[in-house]
Amino acid sequence: MNTSERTALSPGLPALLGAAGGFLNALLLWLQVPEKIADFKCVILVCGALHGAALAACGIIGANLALRHPRLRAPIWLVAGYIAGWLSWVPAHHFLLDKPLVTALVWPFTLEKLSEAAWRPFQYFGLVGLLLAATLSLAPPTLRRSPLALRGIGIAAGILGSFWFWGMFEAHARMGYVAALHGTIWGLLVGAAVARGMRRSGQTANGGRL
Repeated sequence: MNTSERTALSPGLPALLGAAGGFLNALLLWLQVPEKIADFKCVILVCGALHGAALAACGIIGANLALRHPRLRAPIWLVAGYIAGWLSWVPAHHFLLDKPLVTALVWPFTLEKLSEAAWRPFQYFGLVGLLLAATLSLAPPTLRRSPLALRGIGIAAGILGSFWFWGMFEAHARMGYVAALHGTIWGLLVGAAVARGMRRSGQTANGGRL
């Protein structure tokens, strides 16, 4: 195994551009573009940035671990998705819902039904992190070396992983376009970050990690 094969992709740049994507999506919500969904405080911009960063970082870390331990990849994807949804929603609980920080940190276990703690983080965008980890670790090396394919993977994870969340709303059929819009913005930036990281790491088609 050569040096490039032993080098996992750093989550730093994807997290940074994931934060940028989350910030842009939050800005659209705050400006009520393309339509008003709710009245948000400007602190949603901070929440959005932290949210987008957490989803990207957990997805990349999950992909790296899954490639390192292929026999455990399914549970790794689940854990990565769960943690992504859990962590990414902490800022919203604290700053937007005005929950104490301690309560926000353990929000899945403060829900009305304790059983919801097993799946709510996936609904609250955790599926984005899960899908990012799964698709990156399952993609053949040729696709992991393709900037266009990596952007497509990011967009697909962003859109498909957020449909469940937006489906909670009364106008769930119409809210699908929000998932498409926000998922595309976030996924395009994260995919670009992954592509840049791949170029910098000097990965080859035989690489076993990102």
